[in-house]
Amino acid sequence: MKDKKKLIINFIFFSVLFIGTYYIIFKDQDIYSLIDNLKYVNLIYVFIGFLLMICFYLLEAINVKNILNSFGEKITLKQTFNSTLIGAFFSAITPASSGGQPMQVYYLSKKDGVKVSHSTLALLIHLLGHQFSIVSIGIICAILNPIIFQTKIVLLFVIGLSFDLIVLLLYFVLIFSKRITNKLVNLVKKILKLFKLKNYKEIDKKINDELELFHKSSKYIKTHKKEFVKAILIAISQVLVNYSVAYFIYRSFGLNDFNILYVISLQAILFCTVSCIPLPGSVGISETVFLLIYSYIYPEVLLHNALLLHRGVSFYVFVMINLIVVLITSIKISKRDSHK
Repeated sequence: MKDKKKLIINFIFFSVLFIGTYYIIFKDQDIYSLIDNLKYVNLIYVFIGFLLMICFYLLEAINVKNILNSFGEKITLKQTFNSTLIGAFFSAITPASSGGQPMQVYYLSKKDGVKVSHSTLALLIHLLGHQFSIVSIGIICAILNPIIFQTKIVLLFVIGLSFDLIVLLLYFVLIFSKRITNKLVNLVKKILKLFKLKNYKEIDKKINDELELFHKSSKYIKTHKKEFVKAILIAISQVLVNYSVAYFIYRSFGLNDFNILYVISLQAILFCTVSCIPLPGSVGISETVFLLIYSYIYPEVLLHNALLLHRGVSFYVFVMINLIVVLITSIKISKRDSHK
C-alpha cells in the first residue's frame, strides 16, 4: 500500500513537472503555427526514430539476458525486454532515475523467478557499461564540438560530465580496489556514527550488502572477461542508438545540412549536461538545454516543433507505453498469486 502511494505521488509530481515545463516553454508560441509546421514532417523518419527507441530498450534487454544466462538463469529475451520497459517507466518518474533498477529486480524475481542476487548483479554490470559509454562518448563529442565551450550551458555541461566521471570512477574503485573501498566504507560508517542514527544497524547492513555486491561484480568480471567486454560494447551501441534518434527527427523536417555524427555529438553533450540534475526524466532541464543546443542546427521557426517531436518520440510516448506494460504485468502477477 505504501509503495502504491509512493508511485502515485511520483507520477503526480512527474505530471505537474511536465505540464509546468511545457506551459512555460510554449506560452508565448503560436500554437496554430506549431501544429501547421508538424503537418509537413516526414513520418518515415519519425518512425525510424521510434524503431531506434525500441532497439535502445532491446539492447539493454539483450545485455541483461546474456549476463543472467551466464549465471545459469533460464530467461528469455521477451522476459528481460518486459522488465527493461518496466524499469524505464520507474526511472522516468523517480528523481535521479532511482526507482528503475529496484523495480526491475522486483519484477524479474516476482514474475520470472530470477534470483535477486543475479538480477542485481546483471543490472549493475549493465549500468557500469552504460556509465562508461556516457562518459567516453561525452568527452569525445565535446572535443569534436568545441563550440559547446562558447555557450551558456558550458558550466552545467562541465558539472554534468564531471559528475558522470566521478560516478564511473567510483564504480571502478568499488569493483576493482578492495583496499580503497574498505577505507571509503569505514570512513562513511564513522561519519554516520557521529549522527547517532537510530537505524544505524539497518544502514550498516545495507552498506555491507552493497559492498558484497561490488565484490561479486569483481569476481564475475575476472572470470567472465569476454562476457564483460561484450556487455560494454552492447552498452555503447545502446547509447549511440539512443543519441541517433535526434538525427532522424532532424531529417524529418527536411533538413540535411548536418550529418549524423554531428547531431549525435549534440545529443551526447545534452545528455551529459542534464545528467547531474535529479529531476524525474530530466523534465524541464532537458527541454531547456535542447532549445539552447539545437538552436545551432534548427531554424528558429522549427525549433519548438523539433523539441516536441524529439522528446515525444524519445521519451514521453514510451513513458505511456511502459506504464501500460507495468499495469499489464502487475495484473498478471496479481491473478497468478490469487490462484495459488
